[in-house]
Amino acid sequence: MSQVSQPGSIGVVLTRALLSGLAGTAAMTATTTLERRLRPRLDHPVDYDASTHVATAVGAVLRRPARGEAQRRGYFLLAHWGYGSAVAVGYDLLRTRLPATAAVPTFYAGCQAMAWTLFPTVGGAPPPWRWRRDVVVSSLAQHAVYVAVVAGVARAARLDA
Repeated sequence: MSQVSQPGSIGVVLTRALLSGLAGTAAMTATTTLERRLRPRLDHPVDYDASTHVATAVGAVLRRPARGEAQRRGYFLLAHWGYGSAVAVGYDLLRTRLPATAAVPTFYAGCQAMAWTLFPTVGGAPPPWRWRRDVVVSSLAQHAVYVAVVAGVARAARLDA
């Protein structure tokens, strides 16, 4: 067995984290889509994580603003799936130091803090204290779904769970 494929190796840890992040992002995508369908007359974002502010943030970070709808969509997908999958590495890192009972709420707080600071800072979204109540509730719920799925998949994938 190569070092990369041993249970505690960096390769296994990163693979588990990225897969759990991918699953969490897929779950968050599904619940956001469901919320949009249940609220068809909504005239504002369900959550700023699923808005045009994501593409604006990517353009700001890359120093290449999106030109046109296709590029905005590409930026959104890059950030949504890439960032959503990569952030789960943080959960695995927390689990090396903390029990799940502490790692899950810590990871949730970190995810929510990023959501409440990243898009207002570089994406042009308003600060969270100016968000509508339903957007705050949606953000809290969407990130709870993400964290629950990330933690569940990571636990299921861990041989010692």
